[in-house]
This record gives sequence, structure tokens and C-alpha cells, in this order.
Amino acid sequence: MTDLVNLRVTHVSALLPPSCLVEELPGDEEVYGQVVDTRQHVLEVLKSTNRLLVVICHNGSAENLLQLAKELADLSSSVGEQLLVVLQPDKSLIWSASSHNQGVRQTRSLLLQVNHLGVPTACEFDDTVTPQYFADLLSWASVDARSEMLCELVSGLSMPVGLQATVTEADCALHALKLSASGHHFVGVSSEGLCGIVESTGNRDTHVVLEAAVPDKTDPRQAPKAAAALLTQAQALVLAESGSPLLFETGTGSPHWEVLSAALVAHLGAIEASSPRGVRLRLGAPSEWKRAKAFVVNLAVAVKATQRSKPRAHALGATSYTEPPDNLRVSGVRPLIPAACLVEELPREEKHAAIVRRARSELQQILRGDSKRLVVIAGPPIVGSPDACREYAARMADLALEVKEHVLLVMRVQLTLRAGAGAGAGVAWRGPLKDPDRDGSYHFNRGLKLGRELLLQVSDLGLPTACEFDDTVTPQYFADLLSCATVDARSEMLCKLVSGLSMPVGLRSDSDHMAAAESTLQDTGRAQDFFGVTPHGIAGIVHATGNADCVIMLNTDAAGSAAERAAAACSACESNGCGVVVECGGPNTSSWEQADLAAQLCSLIESGSIERAASSKRRGLVGVALSSFLLSGSRPHTQALPGISETDPCMDWLQTSQAVRGLAAACKSACKAAAAGHAGKAAKKPRVGA
Repeated sequence: MTDLVNLRVTHVSALLPPSCLVEELPGDEEVYGQVVDTRQHVLEVLKSTNRLLVVICHNGSAENLLQLAKELADLSSSVGEQLLVVLQPDKSLIWSASSHNQGVRQTRSLLLQVNHLGVPTACEFDDTVTPQYFADLLSWASVDARSEMLCELVSGLSMPVGLQATVTEADCALHALKLSASGHHFVGVSSEGLCGIVESTGNRDTHVVLEAAVPDKTDPRQAPKAAAALLTQAQALVLAESGSPLLFETGTGSPHWEVLSAALVAHLGAIEASSPRGVRLRLGAPSEWKRAKAFVVNLAVAVKATQRSKPRAHALGATSYTEPPDNLRVSGVRPLIPAACLVEELPREEKHAAIVRRARSELQQILRGDSKRLVVIAGPPIVGSPDACREYAARMADLALEVKEHVLLVMRVQLTLRAGAGAGAGVAWRGPLKDPDRDGSYHFNRGLKLGRELLLQVSDLGLPTACEFDDTVTPQYFADLLSCATVDARSEMLCKLVSGLSMPVGLRSDSDHMAAAESTLQDTGRAQDFFGVTPHGIAGIVHATGNADCVIMLNTDAAGSAAERAAAACSACESNGCGVVVECGGPNTSSWEQADLAAQLCSLIESGSIERAASSKRRGLVGVALSSFLLSGSRPHTQALPGISETDPCMDWLQTSQAVRGLAAACKSACKAAAAGHAGKAAKKPRVGA
């Protein structure tokens, strides 16, 4: 299996089990008392109108962190009645040490020292492993609200958590509030460092954190007005949709900082019942603390001037608490079968390996512009009925042989609900991998077996397969059977995973965030280190070499009509320096609209009006993705029929086969036209000596 898995992983280093580190560097009664007290004070601040929460994000060395903690301890003594100040170390401290085990050891030691100085601590999580090392020492935490996997993590965290997003993506944060409030079952790591199935109870101590930034190009004369409008808009949006407490996030290095900081003081200092409850302030460098301190002092003065009643003292460390205050919202961790055991039980044969090798090689040629074929990824948004998927695969295998000269047809076998899929239908089922019995029993091990069996059966038909990953564990169970994969481009952790995957990968993004997705794509081509799991189910540090075989999966679902979506695809193919796969489906796209968009793309390909990837430049259209199944449209599970989608609307088989044949014919015509053009140029070229 090693010839198809871990091709871009140099090695996996041993990771110190969290329980060993906690035993080596334990918290004491003083620290745990402060943590429990501060968590309660955070909740009081979020609900009251007497104080504000200020989270200071440090960016610098360990020495600078301790120096800043000492200054914050002194500052808190003077502004404590107005502000609850919490210090968040830079998460890069883990990765900047001489070894990653030394990094987690150093970070825990620093958190202990900062707490002993009387300064509460916070952390930003971007994976499901690091909480095991530090959660008992933290009074507050935050995660990226756009990651459903991290929101599932939040549902099991014991501290108040901020769900962070930009103002334009506030809807992600509002969705994350609902997601994290309910219990979940997700793949995580136990305190012993073993992979397991975490059962959480839900976390309602959450709130929204929105980034506040005045655009750099704003006219300085208009900046005060723009800053005030930004804060008012964000506050109204969150209050109207959820009533959740709101924190703003900004940085001392932000454009128009002086104007924005003044607006924040005026906006936050009013401490009305509907006002935001605080701010997270990122220091661009330790030298910027002086500016940050001035802001904190000004904010405290504004709060003091408007406090409605005399605030009581908020002494920390009074609670007697000797047990680590973590895993309070985790009801249990069930065993997860190691990937190596499942692969041994359901082994890949040489015929399966040959299909994967050939398809990956052909995909690489298309992505690099060395082949004028088109990739078409088709299949249902999620596997509902395995029997219906097998029937669909049998039909697709015949179609793949028919169009193979101009189209590489890949079947999507999606085992978990993709982020955003089924949004309009309110789908609660998480897919056959997590809940194969559909009864809330979450038999992950059975789901993993079902998923691998289905992938082997599809491969038996000669079809290459693709799926989307939403964590860093499940690839170990299926990667040897997949020809390509997709991930959400907004997830930093998943993009680190991409750097170690041995297959071509699509980064899903909409047209509004193409620039960020392209930047992420560049990062996936570089070496990365991240927390992962070995085939034997043990947490480790993965050292990846980088993956250059990546494209953007462009979601045009919100772009309007088929013509407008086709125009958005053309623009993306021309303006971005990377390959693009256009997704025709989505939760807001009917089967007929999807077929119409596919027809529009056929016309653009045939006429040469859309840029295609070429060997001289790795950008342009390389593929199309279709939401497709046996029957048209979608129905909720309670009304579903075998072969109809339970989430996003799908084209039926007739529409699918027509779309695929149309794309193949368009590619054939475009190739003929290109060949004729080259022949004409050759004929006009004068012969030497003529």
C-alpha cells in the first residue's frame, strides 16, 4: 500500500501522550481555582453590562510572553473593575521549538507560569489534538467558525469559546453557534494519545467573534465613518439573527488603527445591554504593546464613565478545585478501529491499485496541462443507499469507457455530509461513515467498514473514486483507494493535511474568496508539519513534503443564473494562476439549472471562450463537478426513494449522461479546432531556403 499512500509524507514523529505531559507539568489548586473562577467571570461578563472581556493575543518569544504577563498582572489590578483581561499566547510557539514535543512542553509550562502570575490564559485551537495538552489551564478559547469539525470539537470543550469569522462571513459564526450547542460524535484523540470516538454533550457557552478591519484603501477622511458603520452593521447582524454575545477582533497593525481603536472605545465603552461584550486584540509584534496598552486604558476609562452600578470586586483564585477542569462536556471516548486493522481485513488488490495509479497519473497530466482531456467528477452529495450507489457506479463505468478519449470520469463517493451540503433541507444525518444505522448510535467502526467496502466495490468496476475529507484521521482508512479528494479551502488544518496527501486535491471555494483559496493552494505545495494519526491509531506529528497537484473547486451556487455562473467560471479561469474545477451543483441549484450550466460550459469549451490549462501555464479550466444520481431532485430521508439525493438536488441519470457526453463532444471539437489552427500556422510558416 505504501506506493499509493504517504508519498508526500517523509515520516511521522512520535508525539508525547497528553496524560504524560500533564503528569510531568501538573496544575495545582491555585491554577485550577483561577481557571474555574475566570470561566465563570467570562460568562458573567458576556451576560452583564458592568465589565468587558479583553483578550490580548501575544506574538513573540516565550520571554516576551512572560514579560507581557507581568505587565498585564499590574494593569489588571487597576482596570479589573472595568475589564476582564485574558492573555492568549501565539499558537506558533508549539511549532517554533526545536522539536514539537518540546513545543507542547514549553507551551504548557508557559501557561502554568502565566496563570501563577494571576493572569488567565486563552488559546486558539485549529486541530482536535492540542486541547488535550492545555484545556485544563485555559479560561477561554476560540476556533474558526467556518470549520464544522472544529465546531464539533467546541461541543466538547469545558470553557467558554469564541467562534471567529469575518463580518462578511458572519453567517458561518451564527451557524456554528447552533452546531456547537448540540452533542456530537467525532474522531479525536484520548489523553493517552490514542485515536477514539469522542461523545460530546454540547457547549452553549459560546459567542461570536467578528474581525473588525477598515479596508486599507479607505480614504482617511472617510475612515471614522467607515469604522463606525462597520461596528454598527456587525452588531445589528448578530443581534438580529441570534442575540449572541459579540466580541470584536482587531490588531494593532490593522489599517487605520488609530481611527478603528477610537471607534471601538466609543462603541464598546457604552456597555448597553445590546452592546458587544469585548474585544480580542492581536499584537503584530511585542513592540506594539505600548499602543495596545493605551487602547486598554482608554477602554477602561470609557467603561468606568458609563457603569450603571458600582461593580463588585472580582477576586480570582478563590475556588478550591484540585481536579483538572477539562472534559466536562465529554461523556465518553469509545474505541476506534486502527486503520491498519481495517485495511488488513479489507485489503486492496493489485487491480484496485492499478486503477488508482492510472487515474492519478492521468489527473496529474490534466492538471499540469499536458493533456487536453477534461476531468468530470460526478456522484451524489452523500451516499444514502449503498445499493443505489452500486447501480449508479455500474452505469457510470459504461459511460466512462464511452467518453474516455476526451473525459476522465471519476465517481464521487461521499461518506460524510460536506460543509454546507443540505443547508436548505435542514439535514441532521451526518452520513454513513458516522452513523451507518441512521439511529444516532454513531457506530463509526461499522461506518468505516461500510465505506471501505463500497470503495472497493466501485473500484471492482474499473472506476476511479473521489471523496471529501473533513478531518485528518479518515484518510488513513481510504487514501489507498482514492484517485483524488477535496477539502474545504477555508480550513487551515485540512489544507495542512493536503500537503501530505498522495493524490490530486481540489480546494473548495466560492468566487468571492478565490484570492484566499489561491493563496492557500500555494501553501499546500510547501512542506508542512501537523498533528495526525498513524495507521495504528496513535497520535503523531506528520512531516509532509507538500502537494503541487491541487486545483480550486469553484462553487458558483450563489452566482445567479446559468449564464452568470458560466461568466464567473470564465473570470476565475482567466484571472487566477491555478487550475479550476467548476462545481455545477449546490444546495440552491435545481437539476435543470445544473444541466443548463453544464450546457453553457460545453458551448464555452467548444468555442474556445473559456481558458483551458496548457503545459505552458498551469491555469484555466481542468474539470467539472456534477451533483448527480439515478433520480432527479432531492427529498428528505423520511420521503426518500432509492437513487434520489437526500441533500442537494441532483441531475438524474439521463441528464448526467447527456451532460458528460456533451462535455466530451465539446472537448473533441476544441481539440480539432486547436489542431486545425496549429496546422494552418505550420502551413503558413515559410520553409528555410525557400
